[in-house]
Order: sequence, then C-alpha cells, then structure tokens
Amino acid sequence: MKELMKPWYEEQSSQVLSPHPSHDDTAKHPQHIENDDTTALHFEDVETFDQPSLDTSAIDTPVKRRIVSDRSASLLYSHWSDLIPTLIDPLLLYLGRTQGKPLETTHSVISACTGTLPCTPKRATLMCLFFDRYASIDVLSCTCSTLPQVLLHHGLFPTAPSQPRMAVSVDLLSFYRALFERSCDAINAC
Repeated sequence: MKELMKPWYEEQSSQVLSPHPSHDDTAKHPQHIENDDTTALHFEDVETFDQPSLDTSAIDTPVKRRIVSDRSASLLYSHWSDLIPTLIDPLLLYLGRTQGKPLETTHSVISACTGTLPCTPKRATLMCLFFDRYASIDVLSCTCSTLPQVLLHHGLFPTAPSQPRMAVSVDLLSFYRALFERSCDAINAC
C-alpha cells in the first residue's frame, strides 16, 4: 500500500538521478535516455507537478443529476407527438407529387386552403432554408389547413411544433440524411 501511495515524481526522481541506468531500465522507462554528450539527466531537468489532493469529501457528496426531463422539455415533446401524426398525409402527398421531378419553386405567399370550409386565413412570415438560398415566405393558414400542414404541402418542415419562425426544405433534409448515412465517422476517417 505504501508503494501505491508514494507520489509518482519521487519514483521518477530516484530513477533519473541514478548515474548510469542499465540497458533494461532504458528500455522500460524512456525518460532515462542520455543526452548526446553521454551525461545523464539531472533532477533539475525533470518537470515536477504538485501531488493531487486526496480530499475525499467531494466523493461523499452525491452529484444531483436530472434523470427525468424537465417540464418544458416534456411539454415540447408532447407538442411534437401531437403534431407529427397530422403531418404524415401532407408529407406523403408532397413526396408523391414531386418524386422524380425537378424541384418546385416556392412562391413568396403559400397556402393550402381547400375552400370547403368558410375560413379566415392567418398570415405568418417564416424564414425558409432551401438548397441554394433562404427566403422569407408568407404562409396563409386556416381552419382546414394548419400552418405546419401548409408548410409540408409546399415541401417545408417547421422547426417548432407551434408558432414556428423557420422552416427547412424537405428535399434539403433528405439530402442531409443521405450524406449523413454515407459519411464515415472520425474513427474510420483517413
């Protein structure tokens, strides 16, 4: 136990101060390499560090970690959980309409109102990110088409479940996913 508690720099200093290390010691401990003028390293040449503190009071105090998400994260998750099922049909319609065709140009004002219900449109201005540009687009939503549904009808995905201020092109997200799937991680990088 005494050997384990001995500071590491005392061990090194006793080995470095020996006048001529044996061949086996230099193979095991590379810090014993001699200079070009065949003189051994001196204790002054060795950098020393303070001994780490053995204070165990911090170990006894448990660190409080959050295991369950906080209220705002749970609320955001529930909003997304409620919204995603309503976006499946507009996404499938968009993908079926645009599959294998050139990208559509998005107008500065978009809507998806079917006109079957008497609606009062609400206008929201969103910053939209496309492949080659970003643009400010006015989105008209109503009772027959919510704001996220209008966005997906035109190939844009909202960045928030309620009152989004930005949207990203579905085609850009698909491209990013394809790049991510085919890229290698840092371990396999050349």
